[in-house]
Order: sequence, then structure tokens, then C-alpha cells
Amino acid sequence: MLTTKDVAVVYETLLSSPGMSELIRVDLKVARKNILMLAKMIEVATMEQHLAASPFLSAFDATSLTELSQMSATVLEKAGLSDMYVRMNRLVGK
Repeated sequence: MLTTKDVAVVYETLLSSPGMSELIRVDLKVARKNILMLAKMIEVATMEQHLAASPFLSAFDATSLTELSQMSATVLEKAGLSDMYVRMNRLVGK
């Protein structure tokens, strides 16, 4: 069984392989409820305590995490859910 450090090294190696930074176009049809769920999952996954606990997430640099957060905001905006997402977060005290 690999140690946490070994797993992190494998992830870092995979993420630095050729082509991993190339931009691609993804055309998806996604239900709005799934957009809300995806945005929340991205928000939770990029919290510091989760980054430190996951060898996979900790392998990403700050730029990649920022891009992921921006992608989440873009998807919410395109779905017309940005305002709803903010208001939903207010309901739960976040």
C-alpha cells in the first residue's frame, strides 16, 4: 500500500505530464440542480482543511484552484444561478 506522501508524488507527476495544462472545450447539458451541487462541491473541496487532508487536492497549485473556483462561478453565471447560490449560502450561515 502506498503512503500518503507516495500518492501525492504520483498525483503531482500525473498533473505535470505533457498536455495536462492544455485548454479543452467541454459541451455539456447539465440540470441546474447539478450545477448548484457542483459549485458547492468545488467550494467545499477547495477549503484549506480539505486540501490538507487529500493527497490529490494538495497536489494542485494555487493557480489551478483559483481557475477551478472561477470555472464554478462561470458555470453558475451561465445557468443564471449566481444570485441564488449566494442567497442559499446565506441561509446556511456561510
